[in-house]
Amino acid sequence: MSLEPDSCVRKTENVFARYGLNWLLVSKFIPGLNAVAAPLAGASNARLPRFLFFDTLGAVVWSGVYVFAGYLLSDELEVGIAYASRFGSGFMLFVVAVFGGWVGWKFIERRRFLQSMKVERVDVRDLKALLSPGLELAVVDVRSHLSHSDAVIPEAIHIPLEELRTRHHEIPRDRDIVLVCT
Repeated sequence: MSLEPDSCVRKTENVFARYGLNWLLVSKFIPGLNAVAAPLAGASNARLPRFLFFDTLGAVVWSGVYVFAGYLLSDELEVGIAYASRFGSGFMLFVVAVFGGWVGWKFIERRRFLQSMKVERVDVRDLKALLSPGLELAVVDVRSHLSHSDAVIPEAIHIPLEELRTRHHEIPRDRDIVLVCT
């Protein structure tokens, strides 16, 4: 669960593009990543046997780490539960309040960010209509390489968002600019 799903997915795509199927070895340890690991592997055209190998190995590593940690920390777990029971319900209320405050703060930041991003949006049909009469329009596709592979816009300049800072000079400044993102 994320209050910022778009940036979360974007970061996951970037990591997957960088490390490929090796990322499946640790994806189960990161909340949310495991849910999108298989679709990203499919989007990257990973072969089924290779995907199954890395996914199975990742599951074995994930299970092994928790079984081994449970074995090593079995005595300490009982001690920790005894300490937590001494604190009583006040400690639990404190933990819930801190977590609730954090979620509230993230929610407020997300709302502020969305308010700052209020820009004119163009849907696919409108973009197609704008491109057909031959208007002077620069279309810049800032999607990652994985997202870009499913639907290519022939007229677009493809500059992944991460490279925009270094490649911005490729964008024509003498016309309106449309950014394509997901």
